[in-house]
Amino acid sequence: MRCRQIVFHKAAAELEATGRNVIAGAQARKLMPNLEHGNDHIQGGYTRLADKHYGSDTHYGKTVAQILGAGFEPALLQHPDNGKMIPVASTQAIATALSGKKPKEEQAPRPKARPSGSKVYLPDLDDQVTERLIQLIAQKAPTKFNRGIFRSLVELVLPKISARSDKLEMIAKHYGWRGNAFGSGYGDGGDFPKAAAGFNEPKLTLLLLFTVFADGWGPHGDEDVLEFLGIDADKTREIIIAERRQAQANARMKAKLAKASPLVKAKGKKKAGKK
Repeated sequence: MRCRQIVFHKAAAELEATGRNVIAGAQARKLMPNLEHGNDHIQGGYTRLADKHYGSDTHYGKTVAQILGAGFEPALLQHPDNGKMIPVASTQAIATALSGKKPKEEQAPRPKARPSGSKVYLPDLDDQVTERLIQLIAQKAPTKFNRGIFRSLVELVLPKISARSDKLEMIAKHYGWRGNAFGSGYGDGGDFPKAAAGFNEPKLTLLLLFTVFADGWGPHGDEDVLEFLGIDADKTREIIIAERRQAQANARMKAKLAKASPLVKAKGKKKAGKK
């Protein structure tokens, strides 16, 4: 991570040395706040030059680059994860161009020359803080366990699991709880069930496994939990299919007997009694 950030920082510094306005590091992350969720949409008063504009009739559907014109020099937003430079323009520059005036170039003042040996390339500040926090968590984590500590851990972890509400309702049904025992938010693990307050360690472990299982977005649940416990989902499916077929056959037989004459019904009951 540090090596990558050093490379990113060097690339940004080289562009800044030519007078370009480069937005990088922590400032770039603020403009792309949803990166952790796989969304690299840009906010904070800047827009990609490649994005289309639909806010005016005269420029409807044009790209921001077309609105600003060929002579406009954009700012460069360095993607925090891959280091790519994304040409962007400020909201103010776009508004100026839409009004018919020539927007100012997104340029930063040319930095003063410094001795090449005095430049120190530091890693990203947010990454450094995160790594230090991980070290502190490792130092502070409990090494001895009792029911109280384990329950607190389950209370901490369970709401963070993106479990499906429909599966959580099935788990609540298993315990004889109300359907909303885990909360009502779809895709959210919900609150720690109040009914589980007195659970011992094995029951808390099972509750955690249930919740992780409910995190699976397939037809059933998380397959890792099944593998951990040695449960074969395919075999279970086959057994249930056989049970369903037998139930359907029994229902058909019952319907036939209901329509048959009293003599046939008596014979059917005798045969059933012999079995």
